[in-house]
Amino acid sequence: MARKPDTERVMLRSEEAKALLRQLNMSRNELAELCGLTSGYMSQLFNWERSPSPSARRRIQHILGVDDFDALFVVVKVDE
Repeated sequence: MARKPDTERVMLRSEEAKALLRQLNMSRNELAELCGLTSGYMSQLFNWERSPSPSARRRIQHILGVDDFDALFVVVKVDE
C-alpha cells in the first residue's frame, strides 16, 4: 500500500494565545464569542485537536491584536 504524502497544518500556539488572553483579561469563551466561533471549537484549537480555518485565524489575530502570523500560529507536518 502506498503511503500518503505528508501534509501541513496550521495550529494555534496555545501558550502564546493563553498569555495574550491573560494580558487582555479575557477568557477562551469570550474570545470564541468575539470571533463568532463556538467555545467547543475554540477548545479544540487550544488542544491541537483541530486546525483553524483561514477566516478563524484572521479573526483570532484581529481580536487578540496580533499582526504577526507566526506569533500565534505554527505550521506543522502531519503524517496522514
